[in-house]
Amino acid sequence: LKIKPIIGSSVSSIYQRKTAVELFFKNNPQGVLQVSVCLNMETGDISGASKETPNHFIIIFKRDDGFYIADTSQRNNGDGNHITKLTETRINDLVFNTVGIISGLTLKESLSL
Repeated sequence: LKIKPIIGSSVSSIYQRKTAVELFFKNNPQGVLQVSVCLNMETGDISGASKETPNHFIIIFKRDDGFYIADTSQRNNGDGNHITKLTETRINDLVFNTVGIISGLTLKESLSL
C-alpha cells in the first residue's frame, strides 16, 4: 500500500484540497482517499472535521459520475447503505475544505490472485 498525504499547495491553503484531490485521482483513477471525520455515535451522522476532534475514518472513491463514500460505521455497516454518492456540498465539507487528515491510498503494484 502506498500512502500519500493530500494537502493544499501552501501553508496558507493547507486545508484547501480540491486541486490536490483532483490531481490524485487523475494520476490514480483506482485510488481511494482515507478521510478523518466526525461521527455522531447516536445518530450515525457524519460531518467534516472542524472544531470537533475526528473520531472515525471513511473511504472516498471517484468514478465517472462523481464521488462516493464508503462508510462502515456501526450505524450502517452491513445493511446495504454503506456506499452512497456524494453531493457537491458533501464533497466540499468532507474532503475539499476540511481540517481532517486525508491520505491517498494506492497499491504499490498489481496483485495476482
